[in-house]
Amino acid sequence: MIVAIAPCIDEEIERLLHGVGRISVRLKECFADKSYGDDIESLFLGLILTGPGSERLHPVKGLKYRRKFTLKNSLTRTTEYLGNTVEFRIKPD
Repeated sequence: MIVAIAPCIDEEIERLLHGVGRISVRLKECFADKSYGDDIESLFLGLILTGPGSERLHPVKGLKYRRKFTLKNSLTRTTEYLGNTVEFRIKPD
């Protein structure tokens, strides 16, 4: 299963980016050989880390399930099939 963190970080707390990257690598390693059936093949976690006053710029959105999701990279013009995908965002206090 593919697991990835997509950080959304303000300049104010950019120092946390290194730690988020380390957590992301460990999550990928942990879930690399796991399977939860065909219902969920990829999990994307949006991690919102904002400083005081900018919370409204990065709202928390509900869970999104995409069936047979294909990601198209406009820069490299490549397409990657990610299967059934779950996306959600969290904003820790």
